Amino acid sequence: YFEKQMTAADRDWWHARGLDERTIAHFHNGVCHHELYGRCYTIPLLSGGKLRNIKLRLTDRAERFGRYRLFYRDQYLHDVLFNENVLATEEKIYLVAGEIKAEVMARFALAALSGVNGCQHWYFGWDELLRGRNICLVFDPGEEEHAFRIGRRLRRNSRVRILQLPHKPDDFILKYGRAVFLEYEKLYSMEATR
Repeated sequence: YFEKQMTAADRDWWHARGLDERTIAHFHNGVCHHELYGRCYTIPLLSGGKLRNIKLRLTDRAERFGRYRLFYRDQYLHDVLFNENVLATEEKIYLVAGEIKAEVMARFALAALSGVNGCQHWYFGWDELLRGRNICLVFDPGEEEHAFRIGRRLRRNSRVRILQLPHKPDDFILKYGRAVFLEYEKLYSMEATR
């Protein structure tokens, strides 16, 4: 529904974040007017193929508690892993901090997941979901401690590497492209041992 509400200016907003039309359509991104937050961009949060909530990206005002909210405020989604459907087909998984980052990675044919509550929150049930996978944690500069903490957990049952980039992962791949990203990963990713 919310994807059908978008104007050309709304599509331009998504494009400015690095998403093309195919990616916008794949993730059903959109726009809405929320009774409390005003005009917001929308990212549906699915789990098990069912809509669990909608992540709102606020536009009307700067918030001291961040620019993201949940459409249904009474639902705490500690167990939703954004883009979890890639687990059905992909063995190599990138963990990033943010839905839009995961969407940008998907645009470049890289299977990326994100916890919907940020990189500092890890749901223990995800350990089993990721068992046996080849995982690369790619968090924003300054979030290295969260990456190493999660990496140490996951390395018990998975192959885990951490890639520290000089820029946010979505900015990096948009600027340099997929081939440079993969080469950088090959050269500079490290074991999650710190």
